Amino acid sequence: MNAMTTRRRRAAFLLACTVGLTGVLTACGTSAPDATVTPALQLADSSESGTTPPTGATATASTTAPTQPSGTSTDALLGSVTVTPEQAAAVALATVPSSRVVGIELDREQSRVVWDVDVVAGDATREVLVDATRTTVLASRVTDRGDDAADDHRHLDAAKVDHAAALRAALAEVPGARVVELDLDEDDGAVRWHVEVLGTNHAKHEVTIDAGTGAVTKHETD
Repeated sequence: MNAMTTRRRRAAFLLACTVGLTGVLTACGTSAPDATVTPALQLADSSESGTTPPTGATATASTTAPTQPSGTSTDALLGSVTVTPEQAAAVALATVPSSRVVGIELDREQSRVVWDVDVVAGDATREVLVDATRTTVLASRVTDRGDDAADDHRHLDAAKVDHAAALRAALAEVPGARVVELDLDEDDGAVRWHVEVLGTNHAKHEVTIDAGTGAVTKHETD
């Protein structure tokens, strides 16, 4: 038997051993020793059963997000925020063409601190999640259709003051505060923006703004 034949038989034997080992590990529910699984970040449009991620430079997910705070209090969430609600709203508007903002909320999604921006376009209201530590879209999904979306359009059509002006009015009312939440709704026939902010003394303030005039109509402190 020559050296070449010996090497070929040895290689065939080693291959058979490797295949056998992989089969045993698979049967036991274990990966092969050098198998590496890197799960993709589950960032998708979940309005239907499909998974179409947002497109564009600001909608490119990063798998190396900064360390997120473990607390769930408003203080803990705000502690890691580097993206303003205005910036998050701009990203959401760019993600959903021809849309308008009806709400913004600071929240936590799958261990990340996010701005949850609600926008309405066409016959649907969508939720766009923007990483609060960078202008990255984590998800975009339909939350309401039909009458609910129609109500959002009606409220926005009646509003002369947009989300950005409402945020400025609330922050002027409570100097040094940071925005936690904003939403648009109708109370007693009047359309109003409600803005929740956290003051420098850690007190929560809810500022109500007339969406027709931009005037502050109520200021409550918790």
